[in-house]
Amino acid sequence: RVVIWTRLDGATGAEALEWLVAREPGLRRVVRRGRVVADPSNDFCCKIDVDRLEPGTTYFYAFRIRDQCSAVGRTRTLARQGVENLRFAVAACANYQQGSFAAYDHIAGLESLDAVLHLGDYIYEYGDQSAGRLPIDPPHEILTLADYRRRYAFYRRDSALQACHREHPFIAVWDDHESANNAWRDGAGNHDPAREGAWSERRAAAIQAWREWMPVRDAASRSPIHRSFRFGDLADLVMLDTRLEGREQPLASPRDIAANPGRELLGSAQETWLLDELDASQARGTRWRLLGQQVVFAPLGNFNPDQWDGYPQARRRILEHMRRAGIDNVVILTGDIHSSWALDVAIDPYDPARYDRQSGRGAQAVEFVTPGIASEPLGNYLARRDPDAHARMVEAIPGQPHLRFADHANRGFVSLEVNVER
Repeated sequence: RVVIWTRLDGATGAEALEWLVAREPGLRRVVRRGRVVADPSNDFCCKIDVDRLEPGTTYFYAFRIRDQCSAVGRTRTLARQGVENLRFAVAACANYQQGSFAAYDHIAGLESLDAVLHLGDYIYEYGDQSAGRLPIDPPHEILTLADYRRRYAFYRRDSALQACHREHPFIAVWDDHESANNAWRDGAGNHDPAREGAWSERRAAAIQAWREWMPVRDAASRSPIHRSFRFGDLADLVMLDTRLEGREQPLASPRDIAANPGRELLGSAQETWLLDELDASQARGTRWRLLGQQVVFAPLGNFNPDQWDGYPQARRRILEHMRRAGIDNVVILTGDIHSSWALDVAIDPYDPARYDRQSGRGAQAVEFVTPGIASEPLGNYLARRDPDAHARMVEAIPGQPHLRFADHANRGFVSLEVNVER
């Protein structure tokens, strides 16, 4: 089964559409069809969870209303067995006012792509930051359900983003900017209750709009977004929510962080679920375990308390569990930081007795961090705001023995190819 999505633009009342799924782009060999109502209660967004499809198969789909037909989309179901190769594009961070969506155009042109893994910051909540040079809708910071819907509608008018959705299935999670910068379970750095109302109302509006506009399966409107996907016996993909489900308020002081060992990033229910998923994947002999999540997992010397460095005890619990259970071949996929990194993930990469850079001994996993699609690269941001901070970051890189690659100057995405060997 697979989720297909469209939106009926310009309607003022409920309208019925026909949908169909076929084996070829000419839509002659139709295998499933039906009707769906575009309704103002869900912003005229239509999602169909199409079942009774063949595994590991490419399909084409479209929507019709009266004498009009949508563009034809392409999607693909997951394979149950016999998977020899997988290819994913990993994307995040698309601040419309900070760069073009050219990377989406490149992703759209990729062939044999099993899915786009979008790790969040699909939209940004800020108001116009371009002084009118690059208008955005609405021009103010988004707070209400109507605001969030307008921002998604604005983003989706971009032809490159449309092409990316049209050509490939998405597996998506949110990060903070789908609600507000530096969001956590009960608040956000960019939310002032005195001026902007209750966080619970803004959070609910943000989640509702995301669920309406993203091609995600809605088991229930309040269901968590952490979930897993199995690609035969080659790879299991686990998608996490490090933002809204269980994250406690960040603490800026390392001393305060160390003094609160019980603090959670995933929340106890999601953390238990993650460890169970890793155990099950290892037990059935799946070759690779991929974790899609939002913020940098590997230690970086308290580089940013918004990352897992701000929740080191939660990270240690996961890594210690992996070590005890012999869980290996774990690849962590990360967004958020507008830069590219490749890291070994070790419990203490700074202790030569526990981690050896040359052999990789002591590493529990590896981590690939995708740059931003359009958001300002980290190096540019730091150099513009504080040249000394940028210099300090560059100077600190040699002191990160587990860091294998870093690029802080470019936008883009990660192309991840998976087979039995690598």
